[in-house]
Amino acid sequence: MDIARNITREEILLNPDQWKYLSKLFIEMGEYNGLRNNSIGIMGETFIARLLPEYKYGFVFRGLVNKLIGYNNAFNKKDVRIADKARFKKQMNGLNSLNKDNIELNMVLFEDLILFCAKENIPVIILEGQYIPLAYTKKNLELNLIVIKKINELANKYGHVRFIPRSELYQFQVEDYRNNDATHVTKESAIRYTKSFFLYLGTKDF
Repeated sequence: MDIARNITREEILLNPDQWKYLSKLFIEMGEYNGLRNNSIGIMGETFIARLLPEYKYGFVFRGLVNKLIGYNNAFNKKDVRIADKARFKKQMNGLNSLNKDNIELNMVLFEDLILFCAKENIPVIILEGQYIPLAYTKKNLELNLIVIKKINELANKYGHVRFIPRSELYQFQVEDYRNNDATHVTKESAIRYTKSFFLYLGTKDF
């Protein structure tokens, strides 16, 4: 996830069932980004999503319908309704919609996940994500440095956590991405990245 990105309603709804954790989640969200005024509505919708999987995963069925009618290319089908360049621009804007104010809350939630894994004896490997090079700006590179520092602190704090910076693995170039797609790489590039990851693991003692 993007640590500097705001948490969305959809992400909360798609989280695995964590009934005992939900109250803590909404309290933390209210403290850090002012969502407390809307927390009752979000909490109610979350309960409905837990009780009715059809509501929670409705986007899957919409995606299948879109595939059949050619509404978008989420399933590798030609998009006939939205221009490729317009979609690419929208993706680029999304990659740049980051805010320093979101980091603290996301790190709190991230550490909660790490603590859960420690309790369950689950080792954690954190891979630094990558953007298409065209999306890197002075602002998000500065945010990246802040986030990497905090993640390194977590990795040093917990013995079951290992952090792998992007500099240690295959780094995507513009040509690795699909045509007019700022978020998805080609199958060949994905294979190159995966190979570099396993080669890295083979040289380290985890």
